[in-house]
Amino acid sequence: MILNDHNDVIMSPVLFPPVGTFVELWGERNAYIELPKYWNKRNKDTHRYEISDVNGPIKLTVPVEKPESYSRTAFDSIKLSSHGEWWHIHRVTLESAYGRTPYFEHYFPRFEKFFRKETLENYPYLWMYLLATSQTLCESLGLETTIALISEQVAETKQQVEYPILPYWQIRQDRFGFLPGLSALDLLFNMGPESILYIRQLNQDS
Repeated sequence: MILNDHNDVIMSPVLFPPVGTFVELWGERNAYIELPKYWNKRNKDTHRYEISDVNGPIKLTVPVEKPESYSRTAFDSIKLSSHGEWWHIHRVTLESAYGRTPYFEHYFPRFEKFFRKETLENYPYLWMYLLATSQTLCESLGLETTIALISEQVAETKQQVEYPILPYWQIRQDRFGFLPGLSALDLLFNMGPESILYIRQLNQDS
């Protein structure tokens, strides 16, 4: 995550970002997802996120349609794919991973619309999916930040800001120890309304 000259928060295009992304959004009214001009197939984080299930960390990928050419393909032209009915796999995996956490039943209904067959109709392009999922996660965490899009050419990059991630309660911590770097979905389902207190503390301690 980077800042521009106007101190607006610029987010990398990452699906269901890790906790550190939202720590920087504390107290900010506006944030922007910086969309690259061209698609890079090596940047898997744009459509992949990491959670912890019964066997430990696992990465879930939302497939995208293969462009006609990998060179000079506009990022905003990349569409979600229906390959493997991924929406069903993600939903079942999330239910298995977090179904017994204290706050899954309360918060997951907010995200169900992103794990249905109709998702491809409602969010046909990757950038649409990134924007909608990031905004929903931000609001669910208790942040009053509005997220919009910004082009790579407009954003003026500055120093990368990093926040140390301190342990919070995770449902399988006795088996795997604390797992940092997971999607903020993990924080939300495990900590619920206390997530915002954790985010605030990390921001103020930095």
